[in-house]
Amino acid sequence: MDAIHARSVAGFASALEDAERRVREAERARDAAIRERDALAGERDALAGERDALAGERDVTAQALAERTKERDDSDAARRQLALEKKALENETELLLQRVAELTKKLADATDTDRQLALSLEIKRLQRRLDDRNEALFGTSSERRGHEGEDDEPSGDEEQKKKGKKKAKRRGPRPQPKLKRTPQLHLIDDEELEGGCDMCSGDLGLMEGQTEDSDKITARRPVYEIIVVKKQKYRCEDCKHIVTAPGPKPFMPGGRYTEDFAVQVAIDKYVDHLPLNRQAQRMARRGLEVTRQTLCDQLERLYILLVPTLMVLHERILQAALVYADETTWRVMGKGRSKKWWVWVLSDGQAVYFQVVPSRGNAAGRQLLRDYAGWVMADDYSVYNSLEQERTKQGGCVQVMDEEGKVIALPTPDFILLTCWMHARRYFVKAARYHDEAERALDIIAKLYLVDREAKEQAERKVQLEVEAGDPEAQSRYDEYLMAARRSLRAERSRPLIDELDAWRKSQKPMPGSALDEALAHLDKIWAKLILVLDDPRIPLDNGLAERLVRGPVLGRKNFQGSRSETGTRVAALFYSLLSTCRLMAIDPHAYLIEATRRAIANRKSVFLPHDYRDMLREEEEVKKAAKGGDGAEGEGEGEGDS
Repeated sequence: MDAIHARSVAGFASALEDAERRVREAERARDAAIRERDALAGERDALAGERDALAGERDVTAQALAERTKERDDSDAARRQLALEKKALENETELLLQRVAELTKKLADATDTDRQLALSLEIKRLQRRLDDRNEALFGTSSERRGHEGEDDEPSGDEEQKKKGKKKAKRRGPRPQPKLKRTPQLHLIDDEELEGGCDMCSGDLGLMEGQTEDSDKITARRPVYEIIVVKKQKYRCEDCKHIVTAPGPKPFMPGGRYTEDFAVQVAIDKYVDHLPLNRQAQRMARRGLEVTRQTLCDQLERLYILLVPTLMVLHERILQAALVYADETTWRVMGKGRSKKWWVWVLSDGQAVYFQVVPSRGNAAGRQLLRDYAGWVMADDYSVYNSLEQERTKQGGCVQVMDEEGKVIALPTPDFILLTCWMHARRYFVKAARYHDEAERALDIIAKLYLVDREAKEQAERKVQLEVEAGDPEAQSRYDEYLMAARRSLRAERSRPLIDELDAWRKSQKPMPGSALDEALAHLDKIWAKLILVLDDPRIPLDNGLAERLVRGPVLGRKNFQGSRSETGTRVAALFYSLLSTCRLMAIDPHAYLIEATRRAIANRKSVFLPHDYRDMLREEEEVKKAAKGGDGAEGEGEGEGDS
């Protein structure tokens, strides 16, 4: 029995051991299966991630392809429109040539003097139209005359000045005072110092502080990086409540892009005229995958933050004594077609306001000028004349006595419309192609510009002399000096020139319908407004400032073809307004936009004009100068005490 019992115990132990071994093997198999399952799950998740990434890339590619297709279609439509316009001009030119040939033949056959005169006049009129069409097809937009001001003999001072300028013309590298200078020291290797002399093979020793310097200008590409905002958490030791440290105020709720990024997008588009799709392509080459719509969102957010500043800027311009106004076309692209809108510009010489609206009529002009009272310098566009008359009816009245002794009320305008000598001159530029008499008007107008240029040079010289004499406030008196110089020179030299032009225009008897006749008719129509420059030195000769300011939107219109929505027109108007104002004030537009945006993020009602930023920079400069002066005085005192 004992033997049987022993064998049973041994068998049971062996069976138990086998069972435990099988359990361990099963557990190992289970663990291996779990690991394999987890690995398969990881591979599945990775494949799903790759699939999602590929889907995202496919969507981005499809969106980019759709945008490129839309841009290509728009470009094709624009090219087709230009081709149609060119074809129409060519057809009109051909018809004009045929008509000129027919009239020339009739003129050769005509025997009646009146008939010959009528045919000759008609041929000249058609020839002018033909020249205009040829200029539109092949000509340039320059109005410069090669012999402008030839009749004026320069004085000895002017000749000396020209010679001095020619001698002062320097060659070589241009100074770059605004760039940061980083020293980069180059040494000779230690093993080459021994016996390194080129002359005697002697040892070289270091000359302390002695270097041979030269400048090299380099560039660094923009770097895009992700800032991981880690807001530390804290737990209350009593109630266990968790408190998180406050982070920076977000530029856009729920967004991941900063105001620095958005401002750079705005500068690239509205200063450097780089379309958003090209910006996205450039960012992709540097590691940042972003869509055009995302960039649009950043610009719209900036617009929302800065629109109070734009409204105050408009109001500030309307408080000036004189403003410049002009307008040009803008394109708004829709589904399958585009519309012609209009960019209106208003400036007081320091600040600029743009509006982009679908009209060029009275309503748009009234929206631009509002209840402005002062001088408006513009071209001879009918809307400005209409608004002046309309506002005159709503203005005040003065009591005057007529020739018969009756008291009558004359309405006074809310604003006085000025007109532009440059536009008057353009008619004579065209007339000078066919009539030598028009050259006289051009010469007189050129002398008027020379007078104003001399007044500017006198004011600049006076300011420069005072600055060199150590007067820090001299620059602030430039406008005062300019007005004084204009008042004196215009009374002395411009008034006789205008009287000469007045006598010349009244003595002319041009052939009706000729180019000279049209130029003189236009001059007669605007003469009363042109001669207002003699009444006040603040009135400029032309509207060139406004015409230069619209070049920015014109370049943008050519590069990114306009706007894709009404919101886009408002965004463009805001940025062109603020950034053009920065350019007029010679301040950094990027630095200004950063400061204005951060203030708006901190306080949504914040208004920070470029004027405020300029004043802030001046105050900081004055503080630095005062600090340097205080340090110098303190250092001198310490030196005296030590001695």
